Amino acid sequence: MLGMARESTRNALERAFPRLGKGGTAMSRQAFSKARQKIKWEALEEPFRANVEGSRAEGLKLWRGYRVMAADGTSLSLPSDAALLEHFGDALASLLCDTENDVIVDASTGPISGNERDMAFGHVDRLPGMESHAGMRELVAFDRGYPSGEFVKSLRDKEIAFVMCVRKGFLPGSSARDVEAAMRKGGPLERAALFALATSEEETLVTSLPES
Repeated sequence: MLGMARESTRNALERAFPRLGKGGTAMSRQAFSKARQKIKWEALEEPFRANVEGSRAEGLKLWRGYRVMAADGTSLSLPSDAALLEHFGDALASLLCDTENDVIVDASTGPISGNERDMAFGHVDRLPGMESHAGMRELVAFDRGYPSGEFVKSLRDKEIAFVMCVRKGFLPGSSARDVEAAMRKGGPLERAALFALATSEEETLVTSLPES
């Protein structure tokens, strides 16, 4: 399974057994599919977690003392399996990536009816308990689909620094000063920057980082 990401199942099976020292042993695609159904998803999560934890041992690139991450979601088209389609429809996936070290720190999937912010709450909840993040300062970037007062509070409570794009009208006022004043009502350190993109549109970023 791990070696067939970019080739057909038939070709992967023909290559797999010689690599495993099994000579000309063959397996049909149907037999492989049935065997794959017996594998619990936890069996794949364990090596994933081990890989994440091992990334710290190799030395991490930091930005001003922060491990920089970004969260984003995407939809997934699933195989035409009745059980999968009944539970998920299509699926919604969410990733938390270490952008400096090219490591996927956390990942989750759920029904397409879910939303990215709820899945990001899960990333934020799990992050402090990860061994690879013990003693680390984290900085996470989010796009316009994530900001909410509740989400900001959750990040603040866990002492996770953040940078967020916010939609126009998300906070009262049109100037950076107005946005910053509104954010400060929720707690310390939040500030905002309003700047023009190359398209002449205005973009507002909200962050918990101090100016220095």
